[in-house]
Amino acid sequence: MASSVRRNTYVVGGMMPAPILPVSKVEMETSRTVRQNLMRLKVNRIALVQELKVENILPILREKGVLTSADKNKIVQGSTNQDKARILIDILPTKKKETDWYRHFRDALLGPNGGTEVKKRYHLLVEFLDNTFIQRPASTKVKISGVDNNVDSLAFPKYELLPEISDSSKIVAIDDDKSSTQNSESEKSRRNKSPDVLVLNSYSQSDGEENGGTEREINDNTSEIGSKVSGSANIDKNNKEAMTLVKGHLHQWVPNPENFTSKIIMPEELLSKLEKSSSFEDKEQLNYEKKILAKLQNVEMITVLKKQDKLPAGFELCMCEAMVEILGEPQFYYSYVKYSKSVESLTRDLIESYSTVLKTINSSQNKEATDQTIIHGFQLCDFFLELSFFHEAEKVISLLADFLTVDSNIDTWMARYKAYVKLTEVRNRNYNFQGAEQAYFWSVQMTWPIQLMSFGKDLIEEGGLLVQMSHYLLEQGSLTSGYGWAKRALQEFSPNNHVGIVNALCNGVMAFCSKLQIKKAGEMSIQAVIQAKSYFGKSHPLYLKALLHMCHFTSEFIQEDVTLQIAEMTLDVALGMYGCPCLQVAYAHRAVSKALMVLHKFDSDDYYNHSMEAVRIVRGIFPTQHPILYAFLHTFASALQWKALNGPKEVHDSTLHWAEVEAKQALIISKSCYGDISLRTAQIYSLLGQIYSKMTSHPEINHDLLDEAEVNLKQCVIDMKLCQSPTSHYYLLSLATLGTFYKILHRHQEAVILLKEAVSNVETYGVYQRWIHVCYEHLAACYKSINDLESYHQTQQQLQIWLENNPNETGMIKIGVLDSLTQPYHQFLETFDLWGTKMKKVKHQLTDVITNADLNNSKI
Repeated sequence: MASSVRRNTYVVGGMMPAPILPVSKVEMETSRTVRQNLMRLKVNRIALVQELKVENILPILREKGVLTSADKNKIVQGSTNQDKARILIDILPTKKKETDWYRHFRDALLGPNGGTEVKKRYHLLVEFLDNTFIQRPASTKVKISGVDNNVDSLAFPKYELLPEISDSSKIVAIDDDKSSTQNSESEKSRRNKSPDVLVLNSYSQSDGEENGGTEREINDNTSEIGSKVSGSANIDKNNKEAMTLVKGHLHQWVPNPENFTSKIIMPEELLSKLEKSSSFEDKEQLNYEKKILAKLQNVEMITVLKKQDKLPAGFELCMCEAMVEILGEPQFYYSYVKYSKSVESLTRDLIESYSTVLKTINSSQNKEATDQTIIHGFQLCDFFLELSFFHEAEKVISLLADFLTVDSNIDTWMARYKAYVKLTEVRNRNYNFQGAEQAYFWSVQMTWPIQLMSFGKDLIEEGGLLVQMSHYLLEQGSLTSGYGWAKRALQEFSPNNHVGIVNALCNGVMAFCSKLQIKKAGEMSIQAVIQAKSYFGKSHPLYLKALLHMCHFTSEFIQEDVTLQIAEMTLDVALGMYGCPCLQVAYAHRAVSKALMVLHKFDSDDYYNHSMEAVRIVRGIFPTQHPILYAFLHTFASALQWKALNGPKEVHDSTLHWAEVEAKQALIISKSCYGDISLRTAQIYSLLGQIYSKMTSHPEINHDLLDEAEVNLKQCVIDMKLCQSPTSHYYLLSLATLGTFYKILHRHQEAVILLKEAVSNVETYGVYQRWIHVCYEHLAACYKSINDLESYHQTQQQLQIWLENNPNETGMIKIGVLDSLTQPYHQFLETFDLWGTKMKKVKHQLTDVITNADLNNSKI
């Protein structure tokens, strides 16, 4: 009988204790007390580690025999007070119950060695421990307050055997996250009945061990379809191909969907390439791709059953193991991008399912399930972000933030803070900057109650929020503020937060480029690539992100062959990782196009083809007015302009008109996203002015087009002056562009005013820039044209001085340096930002002084 109960009983709620044997009431109470004490330490671990100073209680525990001299030596080796407390908390549970370690530990907290303030704080810790309520698993009848006299009542309830499976019917086993209240109910009534409490999946190792026997018995007679394929011992071998088991806590057999055919298939080009290849790497990749495909098809099968209303009551798609298996491997999210079109409808089901889970769960009653749901929400958001489903990612994280707001308590404050930071990131990436600003303020507000807790000061790592705020400010054109936040963010990440470090370095590249800190930006771009390669490898989205930011730096400031080499390498990495048209591949195509235009490699149409491919990909992913199109349209219009100048004369005008259309579309998008007066809008006006200035092939329309060019170039200068500082190189570049236009039209007096202001205010920090050199040459030529020879010679002298101070050096970036060994991040910062590192050390020293002063005052 025991065997049949074991075979047909499944874990509900992730906690299934072993069958209870007849034991005495005293033994049962003792065992339960030990478990409760262990849980009290676990639940209050953060508060204990933050508040406890082992020197106050260590002598007491040694005197009572709880700790040995070896234990004491191990504890005092901790480098900080928190380390020492952590070691103590880890040692205590290892002591035998004869030492009565918990009672002595509690007594030591009630009477520590210290002043009144110390005793007051430790009394608060005791209150935390005493008020921690350890809820019993729902699968037993033992209550905290006592034990039933009837020991037999503690045994598991008997479950009826699963109904026989006919040989003719196709069956699918699906997990159900709700427990049936009566096992005698029919399968249909069990599906239709809605239980009161939703018990979420738990995926701990202990669950796998508890269910190990059951799964082995099932899998002995199964084959794989999707992630698991299962059958019954008495299933005919011909039928087991129609079986699939999605592992969970309550398994239920339901009919297989009729005429089901998966719509998710591997791209034919990729499949053919891998199957025909004889290399070991490609064979490995083929096996890996098949596993990825199987996981998605398994989820697809469940969604079909959901639509046919064949799932048990309480089943939630977002929490089933098929989906958990996918979300549990964030380093492989990029592998699912090639199937993004196929799973687009799946996202709606996942969001709906997650919303249902949040509405049903009660954090105060089931902390373990709440924690799992919170983690699941962050994973689901990151998964959607990798697939470029920005709206869906925002929906998930907004649902989680709303849940944490409604059901707010001290245990969820950190999760709520992280949710707001993630919401800021999602909205930034979706170009919803007004929403990102609001999410930022919510994040800041959440830091206040956390930091007010004495043990919460060190919980918040602000680096992620600083990066997002810097990104927001840079996009808005607030370059100085964005630069300041970026510098601060570099100092805020712990050495083990490799994801945060790479993101901070990438954001720093953009910030330092915007302030013409060229050498610093170059160092940072190299460090970002090396750090990403070292910690994540070359097949990881963060490595590709670092390469893309290096491409931005090189195309802006390095006019050498290495610019194109890095861009082409970036495209190879993107195509190798994703193997499909996606946003990341589009960015890589755009980087190659920009590199070719910077180097003036117009002997072929590659620069045009890459920019056109980038626009084609993005237009296939996003709506026509999505702000993300702005950058791609700007690059494409520039490529069309160059194509008109370097192509056949008969297509010159039509190509420029095409460029005009794309630039105007970019102008509409930039105004809707950034506003009428902004850095991005001004840049489009500059591009339009240049396009119009080249439409001069017909004399009868030449005058009107030049007027149109002047209007747009002037509008660029006006907007730049309103939204940028007088020393911003974007503003000075707009002056230089308009001044060059006037020089070409022989309006030298007007050109002199603009060019002189540009060269007088620009700062290059010792690095040569081509446009400044040209600016000096044009200014000198204008002085010569108006016979101002004194100013002409003076400008020539200034140019020579500028060239000496800003030599045209080559080799700032070398392709070989990207394979260098990484140095620890803190060492890089010490040399890169010496002032910031010193200030951080001073800040920590002041904090230690204040802490020690408070401790001494409490002793007095």
